[in-house]
Amino acid sequence: VVLIAAAVGFYFWSQRGKRDNSAAPKDSAKPIAVMFTDIQSSTTLWATIPAEMADALHAHHTEIRVLIKKYKCYEVKTIGDAFMIVSESPERMLRLAQDLQQRFFARDWDPAIDRVYREKEEEEDSKAHRPLSDAEYRRVWNGLRVRCGLHYGKGEAQYDAVTKGYDYYGTVVNAAARIESVCHGGQVGVSEAFWEAVGGSFAGTTVVDLGDNELRGLNGPLRLYQVSPQELSNRQFPPLRLDKAEEVEDEEEDEDADDPVSGGTGRRSTVYSHVSTVRQPQFHRHPLVRSGQVTAVELRQNYEACTTVINTLLGSSPPTFRESTFKFLGKRFNVPYRGATGAQLKQVIGGLSMRVLPAMVRQRNPRPDTADAERGVEVL
Repeated sequence: VVLIAAAVGFYFWSQRGKRDNSAAPKDSAKPIAVMFTDIQSSTTLWATIPAEMADALHAHHTEIRVLIKKYKCYEVKTIGDAFMIVSESPERMLRLAQDLQQRFFARDWDPAIDRVYREKEEEEDSKAHRPLSDAEYRRVWNGLRVRCGLHYGKGEAQYDAVTKGYDYYGTVVNAAARIESVCHGGQVGVSEAFWEAVGGSFAGTTVVDLGDNELRGLNGPLRLYQVSPQELSNRQFPPLRLDKAEEVEDEEEDEDADDPVSGGTGRRSTVYSHVSTVRQPQFHRHPLVRSGQVTAVELRQNYEACTTVINTLLGSSPPTFRESTFKFLGKRFNVPYRGATGAQLKQVIGGLSMRVLPAMVRQRNPRPDTADAERGVEVL
């Protein structure tokens, strides 16, 4: 018994730090299915309800990883709150995307998430058409909205000795990322190549032909299809976000940049070029300023006070303690961690500061009504 226990213990010890690459496509000569996912309006959610969003992000990651394992696909990486997933089987990948929409819709999310989406939606819909009633909304929407982009083709598979996992390169990857970027939250977009790979039909789904679309960086238009679970086929989406794909620095979608004020994570630059760009904070673009809760000058003052506190508490700590603390806080609040020295330290401190700013602003500028209490905003 002692020998068996020792052997088992040695096995698990020897496996520490290793990734399970059994589902990773390894032959570059064979086509692969690639999917990118992303959360709609994550910048606004983080700025408005940071505590609820931290819990929601954990649930988001857990749900997707359960599905990756269930359908024997491979998680290449997470980039901020986005996933890159690959599979040798387009059928399993599409089933994962459909199941994702169904599971997210059925999950018990914090009501604050839908309140943020609805407030944002009502502002936009009032300009175009009637907002959904409560009953209509509940039939098709609940909690986090995740958009998915899928493409099928050949790509370059490479083993990374640092991450001990596989990464993938080529047009198939770029096209999948572009498709995801033009979709809306709750929408699954697939290329014609992907749709043909699954036989041009898929049980339990409703399909809408989205026509030929020019996507930035790709040679020639791509014909896209919207594939929805039948029970969610009544979801209505605006036209594809082609203007957003062209304007990567758009105010609404500025989470694609490495800007701590907008809550960005640099995932677009990581997806396309594996290079991140550090940008200066632009306080006038923060949702708290745009909503009139605070001025840009006041937000900057709060931001500087917060960075000073964090830097004072942790900036001069022993390197190992500082690194472990920043890693923990970065994971908890969805702030990319790339190091705890120099510009990298400034970036992570800035990102953490922006996560707690909404609570600081509300504490210093309490509203006469009970909106914050109703939303469950955490006051530090």
